Amino acid sequence: MITDRTTDALAVPGAQVGERVVLTAPTGSARHAGVLLPPLQDGEPHRVHTDKGKVLRLDGTWLAAPERSTSDRRRDRRRQYCDDGRPIYRHGDLPSGQLATRTMLRQRFRRRPADGQEPIASYMAYKGYAPLYAVADAEKLPALPPARKAAWDQARTCARCNAVQAAPYAKGVDDRRYCSSCLEPAAAAWWYGERVAGRVAAGAWAADLLADVRRAPEKVALVYLGYPTSVMSQDILAETWDGEVLLSARVCESDAFFRKGKDSRPADLAEAFGKLGGRRLISWRGDEYWLSLLQETMREHSGDLGLSFAGGHVGPHWDEWRAERSPHLVEPCPFRTEHRLHRQEPPSWRPPELLAYVRHAVTEMATRASYWWRATCLDTECGLALPFGSSASSDRWAERHHRKTGHIVGHTTETGTTLPDLVHLEGRAS
Repeated sequence: MITDRTTDALAVPGAQVGERVVLTAPTGSARHAGVLLPPLQDGEPHRVHTDKGKVLRLDGTWLAAPERSTSDRRRDRRRQYCDDGRPIYRHGDLPSGQLATRTMLRQRFRRRPADGQEPIASYMAYKGYAPLYAVADAEKLPALPPARKAAWDQARTCARCNAVQAAPYAKGVDDRRYCSSCLEPAAAAWWYGERVAGRVAAGAWAADLLADVRRAPEKVALVYLGYPTSVMSQDILAETWDGEVLLSARVCESDAFFRKGKDSRPADLAEAFGKLGGRRLISWRGDEYWLSLLQETMREHSGDLGLSFAGGHVGPHWDEWRAERSPHLVEPCPFRTEHRLHRQEPPSWRPPELLAYVRHAVTEMATRASYWWRATCLDTECGLALPFGSSASSDRWAERHHRKTGHIVGHTTETGTTLPDLVHLEGRAS
């Protein structure tokens, strides 16, 4: 499809302005591929912007031919020209160094179409076509101020290997920009670095809690709060660190739903509820809203005790200490696409057993060292070596890997407060 607008552009038989052509020296000593550009002025020869960045004039020193033969074009059933007669490029075949939309010109080259510059091709976008302009003919934008220039250069420089490109690099999970080959190693290093910092913080928090228990055990209470129903019937269990029960009841203020022998009225629990005042309350996870509802129910009988879980929640710290990803992931799973921390669940949600598990988790974080459990495939062609936050995760992956490949897996441990070696995270075969 050649329109009247492009008839005079047939400087290369079978190709029009904006299409890919191949230049060959008469002696065959040089060969260039690029995009055919219009002449700068009437009477001048057409030009070719090569893939190497040179702009060559078709002044008779080159033999020019279309990059795609006529038979190849006929076999291609896709649309090749837009309604304006310009050649169409798509995501996979756009020569980004020679043609660009207005947005690409601004973001990649700091340029804009020159006065009177017409588009010479079209880019198939999500809806319709975007005009493509010759990069070589576009004019430069004014220089950026120093601060914006620094931000411009930073967005186009890989934060890991310092590679540079015209377009901004994609952001990694840590909001820094990386090239495609560095995205995954950077994401893995970030994930393990976050886990190391989380483990250190979890150990310090647990040690501080145990120190409070030793100094003043009467100032610490472990609390379980059940989910409040619509009629304000709510379970509560509060114990000291040594297991002494401070309050164990099911609070119900509704006469219609009160069950004699099972529920307790707020007035009957005023004295026991008052024992929680002035204590550092510890729970498994965030129950602030449920505690506020319970305080509202008890306010008339116990006054405003100002209770809160400012003392901390064990669950989030335990998540960091275990440092596990979802057990449903098939390792090695890219960290750049799945970097969530697995939410740990207690073995039982029965209140006494849950509070016992809270004591166990706090004691382990405060008194034991953390480790990375590394599972290493002993097959020389595989070479996968994955560090896990727990022995259970390491054993689970080793069993899956052996069942899938038949390879033997070895286990080692490394200190959990330093970044593990990530060299063989993808295996030697990859």
